[in-house]
Amino acid sequence: MPYVPTMKKPVHVSAKAGETFVEIRAAVAAGDWEEAIRLASKIGKLGEAKAEILRAREAYERPDFLRQLRKDPEAAKEAGKEALRRFLALPRPASAS
Repeated sequence: MPYVPTMKKPVHVSAKAGETFVEIRAAVAAGDWEEAIRLASKIGKLGEAKAEILRAREAYERPDFLRQLRKDPEAAKEAGKEALRRFLALPRPASAS
């Protein structure tokens, strides 16, 4: 019998995961990046943004640890914010010129 490829099942987002995305977007809108990154770090499939988001969470929770690793916690936070913007497809804020 010849191989017949089948279509992959559509990705289903659970109600809880959908609520998490709503909570993340609300935290970003309120300017609470620490909470937004904390919530996003619990999402299993962050793709390319995963390492930056997890490092940003570490920067918020244990900045001294990152300093021991010779990493700048503030730079890690900014990189995490940018990664979260990319992950959620949020626009970058307008620069104050």
